[in-house]
Amino acid sequence: MLALSLVACTPGLLAHPTQSRVASSASSEPSATVPPSRVAPEAFGCPVTLPASSWIADLANITPLPRSRFSWYGDSNLLAVDLPIDGVYRVNAKSSDLGTKVAWWRYLSGTVEITARRVDDGAPEVRTKTTDGYGATGFNPSDIGFTGEGCWRITGSLQGHELTFVMLVRRAALGESSP
Repeated sequence: MLALSLVACTPGLLAHPTQSRVASSASSEPSATVPPSRVAPEAFGCPVTLPASSWIADLANITPLPRSRFSWYGDSNLLAVDLPIDGVYRVNAKSSDLGTKVAWWRYLSGTVEITARRVDDGAPEVRTKTTDGYGATGFNPSDIGFTGEGCWRITGSLQGHELTFVMLVRRAALGESSP
């Protein structure tokens, strides 16, 4: 089984971007070509995954989530996910739960099976899968019902391949956009 375990998920690690395979942007604003490599200060202590560390250029113009805050990450032959560029997924503050829409891109056919586990807490694992009705490959959204705010390790599995990333999940502050 080919595993793309692209981050270390040890509790207590400081948040920092991994080495990028592409040049990083000096600006804190995202560009159409390379997402910035800046971790949100609030992610301190959560080893968040930044899309700049394994950015997929051929998906840059596909924007299911706001390009100002999200960019594609993964493997351009297997599976990709649209991640927050600063490592923090902001959930709608008015929502009664912490359910989030996570966008996936499948280069292989099939359904992405998803598991999510808190890195900073002993909360139970969350399991879900991508939705049906989007064809065998390409764009595929999912809904992950996080059980609490905090640092989460998410793994998407497709045809025996895995893509793992870490993000901080929290409710959006007053005046802040979500997702």
